[in-house]
Amino acid sequence: MRLFRKISNLLHWVFHTPLWPRRTPVQVMPALKGERCWWGVEIHSHVMRLSNVELSTRQASNTLPWFFQRPLKFKGEGLRDVAKFLANCRYVHDELQFGRRDWWIHPAEFEANRAGDCEDHALWAWRVLDEQGFDVRLMLGRTSKDSGHAWVQLYRETTSHIIETTAKSHVDPKAAERYVPEYSFKRTKDGGFVMYSHRPDMIETVRELPAQPLSEPAHWTEIDQLIFAGQKSEAHEAVRQALEGKGSHTRVFLDRYFYLREHEPESFQIDDEAYWADWVG
Repeated sequence: MRLFRKISNLLHWVFHTPLWPRRTPVQVMPALKGERCWWGVEIHSHVMRLSNVELSTRQASNTLPWFFQRPLKFKGEGLRDVAKFLANCRYVHDELQFGRRDWWIHPAEFEANRAGDCEDHALWAWRVLDEQGFDVRLMLGRTSKDSGHAWVQLYRETTSHIIETTAKSHVDPKAAERYVPEYSFKRTKDGGFVMYSHRPDMIETVRELPAQPLSEPAHWTEIDQLIFAGQKSEAHEAVRQALEGKGSHTRVFLDRYFYLREHEPESFQIDDEAYWADWVG
């Protein structure tokens, strides 16, 4: 039996499909009401930077549109077909597959390899279900073990459901109590994206600065001082720190940065191509 399992796993690794397809699991469970805020509050100025993606409320810096480019080959329809496909995909940690943490791959690549971790399963399912007209979001949060996790959240009128996209067998509805939502992303009808916060400590009305006043000297920040002084490398380093949530830089600082990148890109260019390649990579 042990030898059979090893051979089956090897064939799964080589041909990206199990020796015998798994049964279609039920991956959907009702989200428990109470302490969890499943709808969240839209936030207008926030940045999350991971290994190779930047999730932002700013369209110009957001990586999410890239995940909806390139066609997929999946021809199924509905939750059952999506669950059937995902049940026959392997869960592989990023460290094992890429040698890096939090390395997000394109849904087309996940579909071809049928291998990835939680965000890869969730990204693929989110895109497929969104394109089929479901009201779904990509959800980032934690489980009861306080470990980071990604899944798809399904919304139906006044109810919300968790879709555990990594499940290879039927989920236990009681497991819903382990899920703690923190951030979610919704694709709008015009192809844009909305970010929501589900964290109680962040659920507050965040006013959005108007775009035009950002060009006025009253909204200049230390980033302008560094650029005008010819210290562009230092300016980029300050932005890097701010995107990682470090230092004392404010939301106004990042708003000004995004304004400069969009309206005055030449003022933010660095001659040192090696430095810039390292920064964006």
